[in-house]
Amino acid sequence: MKKHRKSKNSKRKYSRARSRVKKYNRGRRNRRKSRNSFGIGGHHETRPSIAFDVFLNGKNIDTVFYSASSNVDADEVRRSLINHDGYDSGIVVRKARRRKKK
Repeated sequence: MKKHRKSKNSKRKYSRARSRVKKYNRGRRNRRKSRNSFGIGGHHETRPSIAFDVFLNGKNIDTVFYSASSNVDADEVRRSLINHDGYDSGIVVRKARRRKKK
């Protein structure tokens, strides 16, 4: 029995068709991701936030962010970090200074 031999052109057509399918699926995948608000690679709106610097023994160990709509002060943030997140009770929390835009 004689085997069917593919010509070079048929192989090329297949690879072109396959690349078109890949491009099509890539576009669909990106559209799908953009629907969810916080998925990996998804699109979401940036909301204004307030930054607080966390210091321990005079060293800046962390910066935490709260939404601007929640009216919290540094004392509330400190209590939250100690009680909920397990930070050391000796931390000092200050509202972060605004960074210069580049």
